[in-house]
Amino acid sequence: MIIFIISNYIIINITIIIIIITVKLNLKIKVKLCDFGFAKIIGEKTFQRSIVGTPAYLAPEVLRNKGFDTSLDMWSLGVIIYVSLSGTFPFNDKDTVTERIAHAYYLFPHNSWSDISHEAKDLIYNLLQIKIKKRYTVEKALAHPWFNVS
Repeated sequence: MIIFIISNYIIINITIIIIIITVKLNLKIKVKLCDFGFAKIIGEKTFQRSIVGTPAYLAPEVLRNKGFDTSLDMWSLGVIIYVSLSGTFPFNDKDTVTERIAHAYYLFPHNSWSDISHEAKDLIYNLLQIKIKKRYTVEKALAHPWFNVS
């Protein structure tokens, strides 16, 4: 699950499947989101409590039914980056996916991650933090060296 803030809207349950990337001949890249069926209007300090979403993208606070806010975006971004770089989910054991998410138990297996930079792994590590206060914000993520590698 990922939630993007667009003005005062929250879009719940955005997965890698509904992200469209287009590349034009001039190499201009556009990332588009589609399927806004679970969009909700929230305030800056509003917490959402209903559980909606694709299990592999759910953040620990959603599983604990503690409510969530916009920091959920960053957890889901970590999952999407992990999937995009490795082709696998960080929490992919169907029998224990919720347990693995609840404890942020994931690995960087050598066969999938040997050619992936330390910066990418560090960004994912900081996005997949159980404690919301430790999880990267949008500003911290965008300032991360992985986004600034030339």
